[in-house]
Amino acid sequence: MIKKLFWMMLLCSACVVNAQVLRIGDVITLPGGSQGVVYYLHPDGSGGWAVALTDVATQVAWGETTNIAGLQDYDSQYPQNMLSDTAGYTNTQILRAAQGSNSNYAAGKVDFDNGWVLPSPEQMYMLFVQSPFVKPALLAAGGTFLAEHNYYWVSAEVNDNEAWVMDFNNPGGYSGFFWPLHKLSYARVRAVYNFTYPLYCWNTGAGTSSIEVTPDHTSDYSVTVRPGYKSQGSAEISIVVLPNASSVTEQAACGSYTWNGNFYTESGLYTMHLTAANGCDSAATLKLSISDMSEVAIVASDSSLCVGDSTVLQVSSSNFSLKPPVSEGDILCTDGTIVKPNKFLASGKTAMGVVFYVDSTGMHGWAVHPHDQGDTVKWCGGYLYTDDLPGVNDYYNTSSNIVYPDFAGYTNTQSIWAAGDSSAYPAAHCVDFPNGWYLPAIGQLDILYSMMPYLIPSLELIGGEPFPANSVWSYWSSTEVGDIYRGYAWLLDYKGIMNYNYKLYDNYAFYDNEYIYYYLRIRSIRDF
Repeated sequence: MIKKLFWMMLLCSACVVNAQVLRIGDVITLPGGSQGVVYYLHPDGSGGWAVALTDVATQVAWGETTNIAGLQDYDSQYPQNMLSDTAGYTNTQILRAAQGSNSNYAAGKVDFDNGWVLPSPEQMYMLFVQSPFVKPALLAAGGTFLAEHNYYWVSAEVNDNEAWVMDFNNPGGYSGFFWPLHKLSYARVRAVYNFTYPLYCWNTGAGTSSIEVTPDHTSDYSVTVRPGYKSQGSAEISIVVLPNASSVTEQAACGSYTWNGNFYTESGLYTMHLTAANGCDSAATLKLSISDMSEVAIVASDSSLCVGDSTVLQVSSSNFSLKPPVSEGDILCTDGTIVKPNKFLASGKTAMGVVFYVDSTGMHGWAVHPHDQGDTVKWCGGYLYTDDLPGVNDYYNTSSNIVYPDFAGYTNTQSIWAAGDSSAYPAAHCVDFPNGWYLPAIGQLDILYSMMPYLIPSLELIGGEPFPANSVWSYWSSTEVGDIYRGYAWLLDYKGIMNYNYKLYDNYAFYDNEYIYYYLRIRSIRDF
């Protein structure tokens, strides 16, 4: 006898909201068996980027001196505009199609058939930004870190003759910046991988929204519905394989359940006396469990069946709604709440800043102020420029893996305020420190720079301004250089270069065929 019953089970208590499944620095095994280190997770939770454990080439040209159709050229004067380019897969596909079967070029060295690509500018810059977390993971997994070398190709070109490289370890202090290099010159290649999360994951190993099962005994089945790495919901179902004469059924539902024309809203045991087809009396018993929540559901075409018969299990997620986590680009309001950009105008709230970093809790991080707080500003005034301030982090070594880990902008600013007033330390006093704003450390400033393409819509929505495009600029950090360079502090310029400058200067000169002078700005951030 096959029981034709509509069976739904919702295990609401199993839903895990904002469960952090992956973190930056995790080593993951990818399709095909290769491994990589996670170094970026998309704000919407849909997936991220992983970097290969080792280089795939050490001395290889980018390609012939010809312009690649379909590949965007980027002006060498304003490499910051490249940060919106996240299309490493598409770029690599275009390059391989244009360069034919030539495997001697950079794009031909990556295992494209198995998903590995030549990184786009933003993919490469984000890898540099996450250096403190990626390096230990690479070394622990038996890999090598990119800062042990210099130039790495990216999948973007400048013009007919030049393509872009990222310099990971320049002893002159310019680590982490893009540089135009002749396409026939040699540089290294490190592949990256775009990974996504499967939406459905059954305990049978299937990854589809429905599966057909043919159990020969009562069996339990479960599914995890994962919209992204930050959220997941789970459900379980038990398929009862009955003797042909049995009619006991267990059911679970959210809110209510209808069985053989009867409507039930409470949990309990229900028995219905029927007349079988052969004219004999028959009793059917329903063991019902009612839940008040509905998030993830499994629907079975047949909930109890005879040995040898099969049933189809289908995920029903029409009511599946998880609270979205805090993401980069969300708007921090003056009442302390965080609102999604598409909900901001209707909320009637007043914006205070835009989220640009979220930590592993999914609830806390850093937000940037909508506007600059100063232009043409010195870090300090008078003879104080030689002071090495207690409580302010010093990073003398110019290698990126030494400079970058300073995220202590709050304590740096606190120490600077304690050391003197606005005439002594004007840069730090531009920010509204008593109300939680502070001068970012160099590591925080670099993360802000890398995320700026994702923040522009939100900043413009609340009447703020992103970092200026197509113009030269530089922003002070709260990080000192120290050691024999006690008169210097760290800054970040429009090319994404971390460099240091005299604390007494309110402008900066960078040599790029000619000296370019530009004024030093202030942009504050805050914790949330």
